[in-house]
This record gives sequence, C-alpha cells and structure tokens, in this order.
Amino acid sequence: MNIAVYGRSFHDSFISSIQDFFDEIGKRNAKLFIYEAFYSYLRPRIKISSESELFSKHSEIAGKADVMISIGGDGSMLDTITLIRNSGIPLLGINTGRLGFLSNISKNEIVLAIESLYQKKYFTEERTLLKVETEKKLFGSANFGLNELTIHRKDSGSMLTIHAYIDNN
Repeated sequence: MNIAVYGRSFHDSFISSIQDFFDEIGKRNAKLFIYEAFYSYLRPRIKISSESELFSKHSEIAGKADVMISIGGDGSMLDTITLIRNSGIPLLGINTGRLGFLSNISKNEIVLAIESLYQKKYFTEERTLLKVETEKKLFGSANFGLNELTIHRKDSGSMLTIHAYIDNN
C-alpha cells in the first residue's frame, strides 16, 4: 500500500503515539510519501523505518498514493485538502489537536485504524470539495476547500461580485 502522510507540529505528548503509527506502517512494508516540511519536523523526533519519498505538492502524490493520512487537528485536515484536491485519494485524520470533528482517530485508536485500513474494514464519507478561482489567482494552488468557504471584502466601500457555479454550470 502507498500511504501519503501530511502533518504539522504536535505536542510532545503525542510523540510515542506517532512513533507507534510509523512502527505499525513499517511492519506492513508500506511505501510512504511524507510531506517535506512535516518530515523535517519528524526527523529529530521519530524513527521512520519504511521506504519513504518526500513530496511538497499535489502533482507529486496524485496517482501514487492509495490513501492520505493527516496527522494533526481539523486545520491540518483542511490543509491536506489542497494536496489531494479532486484526485479521489481517501483521507484519514489522526487527531493531535483539540476537537477532532474531521480528524477523529484518537491516539489510542491509531493501531486499530491502520489494521482496519489494511483489512479494508472502513467506509468512506463523501464531502463537498470547493474550488475558488479568481482573475488574479489570489490563492495560487491552495484554492480548494472542504464543505464551505468564507469571503471577506478588503474594504467596506466597494461592492463585491461573486459568480458561483456547480459542476461548471
């Protein structure tokens, strides 16, 4: 199985749980694709025994990863959307944040979640993917969102024009 991993920093209390995650993946000989900035953060904290390749953008994992795992809170999970976009890669969130509405696998459930993933004992939940395009490409390649987005005016003295489409219609 090819597994892409995205994350940001996490509290030190999660180090042993994240090590358990990488150990469990290592036992199963997965090919890992690790987000480059996250790998730099992990390297002094975690031992990664699986074969791994670094990535920093969507094109480097699209068509290669069977699943994307986001390690962090809901914000990390939402950041991950800009990397997987509309590729169809399923997304699993391991929660190292506070709430975990989207990223809902707790540190106590990591091993069970990996086992379930490999045994294909899981279900997927469809979400609405949104893409924002502007004439000046204000968002660059980070123009995807999950379920909702918010638009604010820069100044209150001007009108705002929004064209919204569903499936290009």
